[in-house]
Amino acid sequence: IDLVPRKIKHIIEDEFTDKKPTELHLSIFRFKDGSTVDIGAICYKRTKYEHRTPDSVRLTDLSTLDKRRLRFTGELIDHLRLKPENKSSSKNKTVLSILKFINWINEQSYDTDFSDVQDVRRAYEGYTKWLFHRLKLKTGTPDKLTNNSASQEQKIARLACSLMANEHIKKIEFWATA
Repeated sequence: IDLVPRKIKHIIEDEFTDKKPTELHLSIFRFKDGSTVDIGAICYKRTKYEHRTPDSVRLTDLSTLDKRRLRFTGELIDHLRLKPENKSSSKNKTVLSILKFINWINEQSYDTDFSDVQDVRRAYEGYTKWLFHRLKLKTGTPDKLTNNSASQEQKIARLACSLMANEHIKKIEFWATA
């Protein structure tokens, strides 16, 4: 099945409001500096970034829409909007890092329900083990991570899991302490 750009119906602005469209999977998020991120791509299990697409819309396998991811997408939008002091570039980096974690989840053989605490925990534990494995690689290996990079990636995964499972970040920390 081909990956295609989705028709975007909604541009969600970075402003202090809780209003969001119901079709989050057909939405992009626009930061205060005018840059955008394809936040709706989170709702699909197969996506690919192509830098040539307008508004950074990811190519998507439309048949992989997972409506169980809509609540998490809405929670992430609320989280971004509740940080007006954060720069657009910082928020964008957070979303792109969360997308990296979600891409890892999408590549796993099991189906992760973003609204099921046990599934989210399994994903976080697996991701932590994967990061730990990458820490142990020999220097010069392409996937090798530094302690700082692994720590940052795990911190972002914790935030994502907190929003997915509706659990406090401190509780997520205890799920997988590497």
